[in-house]
Amino acid sequence: MPGVRITMTLSPRPVVLVIDPDALTLMGLSATLHHENLEVHGARTRTAALRAAQTLNLDLVVIDSWIEPDYGVSMVHAIRKIAHLVDVPVVFLTEPSEAKHIAFPTSSFNVSKPIDLEALVDVAKRAVWMPHLVHNHMTLRPHTFNTQPNSQMTNIS
Repeated sequence: MPGVRITMTLSPRPVVLVIDPDALTLMGLSATLHHENLEVHGARTRTAALRAAQTLNLDLVVIDSWIEPDYGVSMVHAIRKIAHLVDVPVVFLTEPSEAKHIAFPTSSFNVSKPIDLEALVDVAKRAVWMPHLVHNHMTLRPHTFNTQPNSQMTNIS
C-alpha cells in the first residue's frame, strides 16, 4: 500500500539463568531453552549463580530445588536481594516428594522431575512475559523502545 510505512524493532531475547549442579541436566535444559529463542546462561554452583545474577539482566531463573548445601529457595531469596531482580520469575525443578515441603516464593512455578521438556518450555514462555519482563525492558534496556512521541498515534484515555 502506498504511503504506509511499518517499522519494527526487534527487542533482545529474554535472558534466562539455569542453575543445576548436574552438568548434563544443565546442558540439556540450556539447549532446550536456547532452541526456543531464549538467551540462556548456566551455573552449577551458588557462587556462579550469584555472580551471573549480579551481572546479567535476567528475565527468568530456572533452578533445581536442591542446590548444595541448601534448597534452591534460599538461593532465589539471595538473587532477589539484587535490586534489578526483586521480582524476577522463577521456575523450580523439584522431585515430587520435595514439592510439598518447600515454601516457594511468589512469582514462581514448579516443574516436577522427571522434567517434561514441553511443560518446561511452556512455563518458561509464560513466565518471561510476566510484568517483570516489560519492566525489565523498559528500565534496563530502554534503547529497544522508541520513546519519542508519535503524532500519528491516538491517545486512548
